[in-house]
Amino acid sequence: MSKRARRFKAKEVLGDEKQFARELRKGRLGTLLTLLRSATGKDPLVLGADPKVDEILQAVGQYHLDNPLRIDHREHWKMVEWARDLGWEVSHLLTGSGDYNSNRVAFERKESDFSPSVYDRRLARQLTAMREEAEFSFLVITRTWDEVKRDLAQRGVSDEVLIGIVASCCLAGYPPIFVGDGYDATRLMERIARKAGEDRNRLYVPKPEKPDPGEYAVALVEALPGVGRTRAKTLLAHFGSVRAIANASTEQLMEVKGIGKGSAERIASIFE
Repeated sequence: MSKRARRFKAKEVLGDEKQFARELRKGRLGTLLTLLRSATGKDPLVLGADPKVDEILQAVGQYHLDNPLRIDHREHWKMVEWARDLGWEVSHLLTGSGDYNSNRVAFERKESDFSPSVYDRRLARQLTAMREEAEFSFLVITRTWDEVKRDLAQRGVSDEVLIGIVASCCLAGYPPIFVGDGYDATRLMERIARKAGEDRNRLYVPKPEKPDPGEYAVALVEALPGVGRTRAKTLLAHFGSVRAIANASTEQLMEVKGIGKGSAERIASIFE
């Protein structure tokens, strides 16, 4: 197929009921906003310009409900303001949820408190709790590498110790991300969380190392769109088996924590 033939054309999608329904089902925010702008003309607030506008607006709203981005209200006020501008909800996040999170991703942010949290073992406790809750976890440090080195040097800590700490975090599954600018760090976290929320077509999952039926069941459910390893285990714990998940209705799937209407409909449609 040529590159031209694959190009997305909003007007063609709006004019084809099957394509339109398919794009609503996929629920990609960028696509939905493109369709909304095309359907409403220059002013996206003019409703009724196209009969499909209400459906698109509902899909956009559902996207945000299915993929909420949350920031803890105790974060620095400037970080909260930047996050709000980028669409994050201000919430009270419990231990294990990180300072920022979505349905699939959790971020623990450190700044000047990075060094103290290493020595009082608070960082290790926070990361361990966060890993149990989220499918993907990241440690974001809103200071440059040189700034962190200077801070540790003032405490009499050598560069080798810092390198060892970072290496340990990488091996534990928390590769530290050093971004000196707080706004850029917020944008990066928003982009990671959005991409994770839109990863609906990931079909490959690692084959279980051991021939354990339970592990194969997790792998099967994990391959469903919008379902990672953590959510797969939640679904299996709720329904008890892959067969029960396959037989579940959309409403029954929505009873599971973290499964919104859009995700439930996609899962049900696959088994149908």
